[in-house]
Amino acid sequence: MINHARTLLLNRNGFSRPPATYFGEEFVPEDFNEVDLPSFLVKVRSVLFGENPDNAGMNYQVKNYVSLLHSTEFVQYVTALDDRITYDVLRDEMGGLPTVTITPLSLLCSDMEVSLVGETTNVVRDWALDNTWNIEVMDIATVQTDKVGGGSQGYQANYASGSTDLIPLTGSSDMFVRITSSLPNLVAGAKWTLNSISLPTQDIPGVLAKIEDIGEEALINLFGLGPEEPYSTFRDLWARENLLAYRMAGLLLAVIYRTEEVRSGG
Repeated sequence: MINHARTLLLNRNGFSRPPATYFGEEFVPEDFNEVDLPSFLVKVRSVLFGENPDNAGMNYQVKNYVSLLHSTEFVQYVTALDDRITYDVLRDEMGGLPTVTITPLSLLCSDMEVSLVGETTNVVRDWALDNTWNIEVMDIATVQTDKVGGGSQGYQANYASGSTDLIPLTGSSDMFVRITSSLPNLVAGAKWTLNSISLPTQDIPGVLAKIEDIGEEALINLFGLGPEEPYSTFRDLWARENLLAYRMAGLLLAVIYRTEEVRSGG
């Protein structure tokens, strides 16, 4: 299976992936089916990827983890599963975050402009980095912001001297929009869509610290206790090495290989 180790780490259906142009997207075989994992792997992955990551969050974090594996000599365990690799660990599309795109949806927007004000970082718990809002002027005094998949809310626009005050984006505590215009009033029916791919606020050392507190049972199930290879090597990397890259390599490889065990019925 091309990109075998990465695909196992991602563990999402190949037939329902975003287009190739999507943020951080890499090839996943269409016939790969998401593996139904045992509870200990679910527990470990909930720290690695959060409780409810979206495609952008998964691609971002998988890229970090795969790049880490390729920075060590233990990448041999990645290529041992399949040496056909199409991704480029040196490509740094992730460094461009955060991104914000505001698109007018109506000709009524021609004399008005929407700008984003505030932070575009994300609560790490769910790693939902890709968020979209629809913004619509309902009347000269009301603007509604509708978070796709997350509810909507109307707000008093308070338009004066060519600008509104800050209008909250529904579901966010630190992201706002402002509408500016040369017109005397806002025009009802003007619509925009705002897409933000946020910058997460947690790094790999933070993930490692949380894994250390995950509980002995999950780690025993992950690494095993006996001399069986390759888990004995993975366990030694996790438990006996001091370098972050080696410790995380042991953990990630154990997750990948246990996932392959379940997938193949081993």
